[in-house]
This record gives sequence, C-alpha cells and structure tokens, in this order.
Amino acid sequence: VEVGLWHSGQQCEEGVDMQVILIGDAPPNTPDEVRRKRDDHGGADYWAAAPFAGAVSAAAEAAALGARGVPVHAFYVRRGEDVQREYEALSRATGGAAGFLDIESAEGARLLTDTVAQEILRRVGGEPLGDTYVRQYQDLYGSCSYTR
Repeated sequence: VEVGLWHSGQQCEEGVDMQVILIGDAPPNTPDEVRRKRDDHGGADYWAAAPFAGAVSAAAEAAALGARGVPVHAFYVRRGEDVQREYEALSRATGGAAGFLDIESAEGARLLTDTVAQEILRRVGGEPLGDTYVRQYQDLYGSCSYTR
C-alpha cells in the first residue's frame, strides 16, 4: 500500500489532474513493519540502492497526495475493522472515497465505475459546476454508496 502511494506521488505532474484507485485486502504496513521487513529482505545496503531508499509510510504518502489535490479512493476486498479503518483514513486524508468492494458482484464494478466517473465530472466542471454534473450523473444512473 505504502509503496503504491509513493509511486503515485512520483507520477504526479504539475497541472495534470489525477486520482488514485487503491484496491487491497490488507491494511498498510506500520513504520515498524516496514523497518522489520526491510531488515529481513536485503537489509540497509540493498534498500539504499532502491528507488524508494527511504522507508515510506502510507499516511505520509497519502498526506502528500492530498496536499497536491490528488484524491485516493481506497477500496478493501476483505471485510475487517483494521483494513476498513486504515483505508477510510487514507481516503479521508485526500478527499477520496472509501468502501467495501465486492469483486464478485456487478455492484462492485458499478461502485468503482461510479467513483471514478463522478471524480472526473467533479474535476472537469470545477467549482460549482462539477457538483452539478455529479448530481446529474446520479439522477441518471443512481448514486453509489461509499464513505467520502
């Protein structure tokens, strides 16, 4: 999770609208877990040569994306208080959406489609027209349920 958010931050370009879709079944690693896993898999010398030589934290990477106006829409495919809490916190820090994504149902596909489409409409329309576009979309296609 944390490396994916870091990579997304590296992909940001000035003046380019983007959004991040995070789909996962586990919460991000804690800073202690990141340190332990780095020690167990190559140690400091190995990681010093990696593009992300410094240890990354999901919360810090989400905050950086949020500061750049990039929403992270975080969907979890396994129910559990830990993953739900963490994914909702990541999305909240960026103004994104969060929710359970049922990958076995058509409703899951619709939730993902609605989330992406509505964010595009919001950004294309700007203030306040974007909200009008989203309402029109919801009137036409119905609204999806997620935490924003």
